[in-house]
Amino acid sequence: MGSSALHEAAKQGDITVVKQEVDHRFPSPPIDLQDANHCTPLFLACAGGHIEMVRFLHSRGADINSVNAPEGWTPLWIATFQNHVKLVHILCQDLGATVNCQDRVGRSPLWVGASKGFLSVLQTLHRHGGDVCLTNCEQCTPLLAACSPRQHPRSNQYLHINDDDNNDDNNDNSQMDVVTFLLEHGVKNKTHINTPNIDGLTPLWVAAYHGNVPLLRLLHSHGADIHHPNTVGESPLWIACLRNQFRALTTLYELGGDVDTPSQSGGTPLWMAAQGGNFDMVRALHVLGCDVDKCHTVRTVTLTYPILLSVSSDGDSTGDSAALLQCTTKLLVMYHTICYDTLCSCHSCWCCVTVLVLCIASELIDDC
Repeated sequence: MGSSALHEAAKQGDITVVKQEVDHRFPSPPIDLQDANHCTPLFLACAGGHIEMVRFLHSRGADINSVNAPEGWTPLWIATFQNHVKLVHILCQDLGATVNCQDRVGRSPLWVGASKGFLSVLQTLHRHGGDVCLTNCEQCTPLLAACSPRQHPRSNQYLHINDDDNNDDNNDNSQMDVVTFLLEHGVKNKTHINTPNIDGLTPLWVAAYHGNVPLLRLLHSHGADIHHPNTVGESPLWIACLRNQFRALTTLYELGGDVDTPSQSGGTPLWMAAQGGNFDMVRALHVLGCDVDKCHTVRTVTLTYPILLSVSSDGDSTGDSAALLQCTTKLLVMYHTICYDTLCSCHSCWCCVTVLVLCIASELIDDC
């Protein structure tokens, strides 16, 4: 196994040298010989989008479905990754490539096209039988991949191929166009649009995580569940709050999201915002009518109320002391109508909270 003149010529698109190596050299090298990177000449020709080269190698017996070990990439897979639309069509229609082949982590060519936002390639693969519901090894659907930031498997690190060369369509199509295509082709019911991966992430959850409001609305209009949590009970609205996605928060609320639903760990969105000293998010949740007195549903320690958590200095908070002090002071003003005897589960008075604030400000004590 090793690189040869045939491999180099196939990669560069030098059809003259390839014909010389295959038809006139004696003995001729095996047509499917893999180089040091496990690439056959046909694989390299597909990566470079060299259509004439691909046809010639196939006519001389090259395996159209040869697998690039250890990644498991086929010629069609790499042609899709490189966005060679015309070549993808030829491989599927004329040369008999397997459309729904999967690499070692379960990514099909259509999955790759969806993840990179290549609408024309996606349409071509679908016309030739590409399965829009085929998941990878993590149960991630093409739709979920399309809703995530662009994913780029590291093929070029050893192919040394420029993404800008030979591509039929170098400009990614709108993510919305790709998602709309997937929703309209094959996604016939709400079950698929809400299919989670192994971490419980759905397309709408991912859109909320990234604060993609147009995508949130599009998915919801097609029946996406705005309440579907991940495996640790974090709802789309919950994660939008944690990520400071204010527009996503208000959008999810408008669509029926619950601002008081806790995660499995017991913290509500308000509880998490108070923990981080994030007053802007606390205020946003308050405006939306969250329950400011709702305790942490799991913890049994005293700091179970959002307002008490915000004055904690025991290291449990993710915010610094200055942010916590600012948040706490504003919380004390905003929530002055809270019944005094509910401020602390040990039934301490309002003065106890005030003293805690002063202690943080003066840094006189390390532990209240």
